[in-house]
Amino acid sequence: MSGGTPPRRRAVGCPSDLALDELRAGDLAGDPGEAALRQHVQSCAACGARLAAVDALAVPPPSLQLRAEVTAGARRRARSVRVIAAGGAAAAAAAVLLLALTRSQLRPHPARDDQQDRAKGGLALSVHVKRASGGVDHVAGEGELAPGDELRFEVQAAQAGRALVVGLDAAPSATIYVPAAGDAVAIDGTGPTVLPGSIVADARAGAERVFAVLCPEARPLAPAALRALAEVALAQAGGRPEVVSSLGSACAEASVLFQKKPTRPGSGPGTGPGSGP
Repeated sequence: MSGGTPPRRRAVGCPSDLALDELRAGDLAGDPGEAALRQHVQSCAACGARLAAVDALAVPPPSLQLRAEVTAGARRRARSVRVIAAGGAAAAAAAVLLLALTRSQLRPHPARDDQQDRAKGGLALSVHVKRASGGVDHVAGEGELAPGDELRFEVQAAQAGRALVVGLDAAPSATIYVPAAGDAVAIDGTGPTVLPGSIVADARAGAERVFAVLCPEARPLAPAALRALAEVALAQAGGRPEVVSSLGSACAEASVLFQKKPTRPGSGPGTGPGSGP
């Protein structure tokens, strides 16, 4: 404290300095002698002056608001400690997960068809490409097309359902390839199934992504509805088929990405997509 020492003169019969301090601080609340002490101070000019002097020099007790703020601050600090501890545990768990993922990436990958099958909810798509120049290729994942190449689609599913195939090109446009007409094709899920019909690659160069979609029998997807979903996904990708990773069909999906070569000078215009003979 600063400002000097309060007078401590006390007559016989007057309370001690300690008693006055306790009275001022409220430590005697509820004590039987509190009322008598207050009555004495009120009637004794010297003790009243002593108490006033102490009050003038003493640091006032904290207000209720200040006490509440201090209590709230302590609670916030306690919560922060708990959050930091929880964050540390989460970071440790994330580190373990990252290590596990890194180790898994270092292991040999399975064949592309098997990897695609597991990644797409039990559905794999491959395309049989009969080249206009001769020969037949089996494409899964990514491949190339030339104008006049004929495509047939094969799916392998882990369960039965109804299958459709839609193509997204850089026009941009979305075209239903399977079925050529009618409803989605029934798949029994017992092995690879070559879907009916075929399409012939047109002369438009650029990327084209072909999606196979397999929906449960209980909630099949109509071709028109699938085409609408494909158009929305293509628009959201800025008209770039290679950017589209899902159609948002809520069914099993798998896709193959093609890069279509431009028509060679002097060659025919190529046939637009559609059902083959």
